[in-house]
Amino acid sequence: MVVSGDNFQFGRKRTNYSYYFSRYNHCWGWATWKRAWKLYDIEMKLWTQIKQEKLLHNLLEDKNSATYWTNIFQKTYEEAINTWDYRWTFACWLQNGLTVIPKYNLVTNIGFEEGATHTTKQTSPFANMETFKMEFPLKHPPFVIRNACADTFTQKYLFQPSITQRFQNKLKEIFKR
Repeated sequence: MVVSGDNFQFGRKRTNYSYYFSRYNHCWGWATWKRAWKLYDIEMKLWTQIKQEKLLHNLLEDKNSATYWTNIFQKTYEEAINTWDYRWTFACWLQNGLTVIPKYNLVTNIGFEEGATHTTKQTSPFANMETFKMEFPLKHPPFVIRNACADTFTQKYLFQPSITQRFQNKLKEIFKR
C-alpha cells in the first residue's frame, strides 16, 4: 500500500535486505499507488462496524495496541483529531496492507518548531533524524511478510510512550509555565 522513506528503528537492524514490510505507514517521505489511494475514505465509513466487532484486536493481536488505536480512530472519526494520516492508516489496515520500510532512515522532518501544526516538540527524538543513502543495487526480500519485531518496537516507542515518558513530558509542560 505504501513505500516510506522513514525508518524509526533508531539503528536497530531489522533486515539483511534493502527494506522490510510493516503494518505502519509512516508519512514523512512516502508514496503510494493510485489503486491504493482509491481506498482512502476520509469519512471512515466502516469505523463503526470495525469498532463494534473489535476487529482491531484481530489485526493488532495485542490488547493495549488495540485499545490505543481504537481511541485514536474514534477521535479521528469524531474529528477531535484533525489529521489525514490516521484515516490513511485505517484505510490501509482495512485491506491488511503493508508498507515498505527502508533498512535505514532516508528522510528527516525538519519542521519541528513552535509554529508547526503537529510537530511542535523541538526535543523530539524524531526531529532532524540522521539520514542514510540507499544502497544500490537493491536487495529485495524473497518474501512479503510483516516484520513483527520491528512493528512491536514501533508501536511501543512511537505510538505508546511509556507511563514514565508521559509523566516526564507532563512535568516538562508544567515547569514551562
